[in-house]
Amino acid sequence: MLTFLYCLDENYNKQAFTSIFSLLDNINEPIKIIMLHKNPKTFLENKFYKEIKKKKNLSEIQILNFVKKEVEFPQLIDAHVSEATYYRIYISNYISMDHEILIYLDPDVICIKNPVKELQKKIDELKTSDQIIGASTETYKKNEEDQEFIRLNMESNEYFNAGFMIIDYSKWQNKNTTNNLVSKLFEIFDNIVFWDQDVLNSFFDGDYIKLDKRFNFKI
Repeated sequence: MLTFLYCLDENYNKQAFTSIFSLLDNINEPIKIIMLHKNPKTFLENKFYKEIKKKKNLSEIQILNFVKKEVEFPQLIDAHVSEATYYRIYISNYISMDHEILIYLDPDVICIKNPVKELQKKIDELKTSDQIIGASTETYKKNEEDQEFIRLNMESNEYFNAGFMIIDYSKWQNKNTTNNLVSKLFEIFDNIVFWDQDVLNSFFDGDYIKLDKRFNFKI
């Protein structure tokens, strides 16, 4: 059974409901949904939550309360994203090891056709590889003076979009990825521009399974 992960606060409830409805309307088998939310009450008390619970292919929805401790996240002033974009870095602190694979979606990702068959192929590829995540490459290094790669101290030639990721959560846990990402966040704190996506790219540095852009297609 596929497990989908969202990380958000009340600013993105509307987008998340739309995304979840699109998943449940297109996927033809039961799925689980896990949500890391800053204020779960705002989601649970929304009228659309009851409609989601009625969907036949929703096996389970788990809404976990993200508690922000004494940490400041960079580049959020006047940004179009909220601090919740950083929550996925901390998933090991909230999500149990019962889940072998997590499929992360930004709340504004819309599913337009059943992805199960193609997703399963990439999941199988990821599980038999040494990589922890799968993602779609967004940009490539133009030359050795490419500032985007220099500021993140990256040696690879590829930078991925983190709006859709397949996560081998077993490897994530076994390799202490959450703690390593938190360390990376503070290591490059002053160089971060694109929020946790920069942190993820600086840490993984091209070491990920490449997903076709149809998994994370921009309109």
